[in-house]
Parts: sequence; C-alpha cells; structure tokens
Amino acid sequence: KKEAVEFSGKSQSERKLHFLDHSLMESIELGDPKVHEFLRLLALCHTVMSEEDSAGQLVYQVQSPDEGALVTAARNFGFIFKSRTPETITVEELGTPVTYQLLAFLDFNNIRKRMSVIVRNPEGQIKLYSKGADTVLFEKLHPSNKDLLSLTSDHLN
Repeated sequence: KKEAVEFSGKSQSERKLHFLDHSLMESIELGDPKVHEFLRLLALCHTVMSEEDSAGQLVYQVQSPDEGALVTAARNFGFIFKSRTPETITVEELGTPVTYQLLAFLDFNNIRKRMSVIVRNPEGQIKLYSKGADTVLFEKLHPSNKDLLSLTSDHLN
C-alpha cells in the first residue's frame, strides 16, 4: 500500500486531501517548470472566491465541487489562490505572493467546452491558461505538440 503525501507541514493545506503520487511533490520541489505552470493554471483559471473565516483561515466559495477540488489541490501543492479583484488575481506560489493582472476571463460554456483566463504576470508576459474537455483542448494544440498529446492521452487512459 502506498503512503499518502504528507501535507501537514503546509499551514494552509486542506487536511481532507488524500494524494498518493509522491513524484508530483518531488517535481515541485525540483522546480519542474511544466508542473509549476500546471499548478499555476489550477490556481488562476476558475470562478472560486476566497474569504477568511472567523478564525482567520482561508476558505473557498465554489460553484462546483470539481473546481473546488482543483483549486484545493493546487493549494496543497503550494500554489494558493488568495484573492481576486476585477483587475487582479493573487496567488501565493511556494510562499511568494504573486499578483497577476487579469486581462480577460472566458467562462466555461457548452459551445467552447473550456474556461480560459488571460493574465499578465509580474514579468510583463501575457499568458493564456485554459482548462476543459480534453477532446476540445487536444484540437487546439499546435501540430508540434504531438508528443505532448500522445503522452497526455496515455495518462488519461
């Protein structure tokens, strides 16, 4: 039996999360840029609202359990969605607060079958983050990403 990843050392982690893949934690600690971008996506691309409860703990108000689970997973792995204004999204990334300028938010709908957010990071780069139906996102990939498509398909199957 695999042992669960230990999150108790992270003060803002959700104790109910039970995660068994230690390789993800290792990739985060090694600074894998693809893993960091994935967790950043989960912390930025959603409709979750944050607030502090009476004990000063960060709590999330979610429209769907799936969104809540994804934002909570990012939180436990060190990419903590902190707040949103009409102009910004603030995420604590591995202990460092980072504020992104929110340029556009495209909510999920049944036609697009994905949600997207366009932000400007503190370095001035403009980035598009999208999440949604795998078949729709696969269609949007540039042909040069065939290897990534194949690997991702293997992971999903």
